[in-house]
Amino acid sequence: MDPKNNRIYRFAFWLIQLRWLGVLCIILVTFISSRLLEISVREISLYILSACFLFLNILFYFWLRRILQRRDHDPAPWLRILTNTQIFADFLALTVMLHFSGGVENPFIIYYIFHMIMASIVLVPRESFIQVTLALLMIGILSLFEYSGILPHYALEGFVSHNLYQSEKYLMATGIIFMSTSYMVVYITTTIVKQSRRHEEAYTKANKELQIKDEIKNEYVLRITHDIKGHLAVIQGSLNVLHKKSKGSFNQEFMEFLETASQRTSVLIRFVKNLLYLTKLKLSNEFVTASFSVRESLKKVVASLEPEAREKSIKVSLEIDETVNQITGFKISIEELIANLLGNAIKYSEQKSQVEVRAKQVRDQVLVEILDKGPGIPSGEIKLVFEEFYRGSNIQRDSEGTGLGLAIANKIVKTHGGRLWVESVEGEGSKFCFTLPL
Repeated sequence: MDPKNNRIYRFAFWLIQLRWLGVLCIILVTFISSRLLEISVREISLYILSACFLFLNILFYFWLRRILQRRDHDPAPWLRILTNTQIFADFLALTVMLHFSGGVENPFIIYYIFHMIMASIVLVPRESFIQVTLALLMIGILSLFEYSGILPHYALEGFVSHNLYQSEKYLMATGIIFMSTSYMVVYITTTIVKQSRRHEEAYTKANKELQIKDEIKNEYVLRITHDIKGHLAVIQGSLNVLHKKSKGSFNQEFMEFLETASQRTSVLIRFVKNLLYLTKLKLSNEFVTASFSVRESLKKVVASLEPEAREKSIKVSLEIDETVNQITGFKISIEELIANLLGNAIKYSEQKSQVEVRAKQVRDQVLVEILDKGPGIPSGEIKLVFEEFYRGSNIQRDSEGTGLGLAIANKIVKTHGGRLWVESVEGEGSKFCFTLPL
C-alpha cells in the first residue's frame, strides 16, 4: 500500500506543515507583545526557541521523506513513531515557550488542549493517554520548579498579575481543572474517533461486499444475455427464412403475425446486445486505447444512420471545426456512443425535421453536440435519463427502445474521463452534449 494513503502519514505531514505556521506565529506574537504592547517577555530566548523549533521541523520533514523512500519495511510503525515524537516535541517546545513568557500565568497554556485533541484523533487511546500524561508532567514540573525557585519566573509585566505562580490556591485549582479537563478531552475525543472509525470500517466493508455482489450480478447477466442472444439469433434466422419462403403462400393475417414476430425479435436482440455491451463495460475497467480521427468517426456514424433519417425525411447536418481531428480512446466505443445519441435523435425527431451534429475543440477537450426536434424531456426527469432502463414518461410505451442506450453512452464517456449531459425543453427538443479529452 502506498504510505501516502496512510492516515498517520497524512497527519504527520499535516503537523509538519502546521509547524511552519506555528514558528511564524511565535515570532509575530513575541514581536507584537514586546515591541507594540510593551509586555515583558524574554524576546531573545523566544527567537532562539523559534529557530530551534524550525530546525527540528526540518529534521522531521527529512525523517518523513526517509520513511517514504525506504521500501524494504512496513512504513506504518515508523510513521507512528514519527507522529508520537512530533507531538511530544510540540508539548516540550510549548512548555519551554511558556517558561520564557509567564509560565502558568500565560493564557497560551490552552494550546496544550489543542494538541491533546489532535493527538487523540490520530493516535490509539493508549498512546493518547501517554502523551497527555507526559504533557501534564511537563507543565506540572515547570510550575513546581518556578514555585520553588529552581527555575526563574519570567512574569508577563503589563499583562497579568505576576505573583500567581506563587499562589498555592491558584496552582492547585488550576492544576486540578487543567488535569481533569485534559483527560476528559482525550477520553471524549478518543471515544468519538473510535466510534467513527468503527462506522467507517463497517461502511468500507459493506461497500466492498456490494462491489463483489455487483460483479457477481454482472457476470451472471453477461452469461445469461450471451445465451439468450444465441437463441434469439437462431429464432430470427428461422423467421427470416420462413418470411422469404412464405411470400404468396399464406394469407395477409399470417404474414402480419410473421412480420410482427420478426420485428419484435429484432428489438429483443438489440436489447440483449445493449445489455451485453453495458455489462461488459461494467466488468472491464481497462480497455485498449489508440489515437484515431474522431472527425472520420463522426462522418462514418452519420453516413451509417442516413437511411433511417431518410425514411423520416429528416436532414442530418454535420458541422466539425477544423481543429477537431485526432483523439486518444477506444474507437469502437466512441462510435457506439455517437451512434446511440444520434440514433435516438433521429428516432424521436418529428417527420421532415432536422438533426444537427456539431463538434469543436474546447481547451484540451473535444465537445460534441447533437440537437434534435423531438418531444424533449420533462424537467423533473432530466436527472434520470442516464439511468438503466429509463424511458421518458412522454414517450409512447409501444415505441421501440430498450432504455439502455443512454446508460451505455454515459458509461463510455465516464470511462474515457469525459462528461455527458443534456439540455432539454419538453415539446421543443433536446441537445445532448459530451466531452472527450484529447
